[in-house]
Amino acid sequence: MTKQEFEILTNIAKEPPYNVGRLFKEFMKTAKITSGSPERTESQHNSLFLWFSLIEKEAENAGLTWDMIIRHTHQLRVTKENLHGMCKQLMEALWKTTSTKEIKKTGNIDIIIDHFTDLFSKEGLELPPFPHDKTKLKEKTGGYKTDDKSSIENYPDQTEDTLADKF
Repeated sequence: MTKQEFEILTNIAKEPPYNVGRLFKEFMKTAKITSGSPERTESQHNSLFLWFSLIEKEAENAGLTWDMIIRHTHQLRVTKENLHGMCKQLMEALWKTTSTKEIKKTGNIDIIIDHFTDLFSKEGLELPPFPHDKTKLKEKTGGYKTDDKSSIENYPDQTEDTLADKF
């Protein structure tokens, strides 16, 4: 229970008995179940972000970058959830949005693909082609833009044989 909820219930308890039931029912419509652990206070929240700012300045003065720090952490698997998180951070930096539903159909996804391809290529990983609807591509009704010379039929299959030829 928060302090605000406690104050509301205290005020309800001070009401005349004939108002308590109605006020309590109204309160219950807005009440939320929270976890058993207490939420951090505003002071703790502010202190945490002040501390982050202090660390930022120290790291900047020392010339530390994220790639230097990340190399020292334990190995994390690449999952679709953490790729989604990385995508949201990229979108925040590029377009000030964190919802993948808010990105534009044409253009934004291409930029995301380029960033991911560049990032993973630095570790020697070639990413699979971006999924698309072949019918829409042929009809040019999809969001994927191609010139008239390109065709999905000319795109090589990604088999072990063709990948081995590249290296």
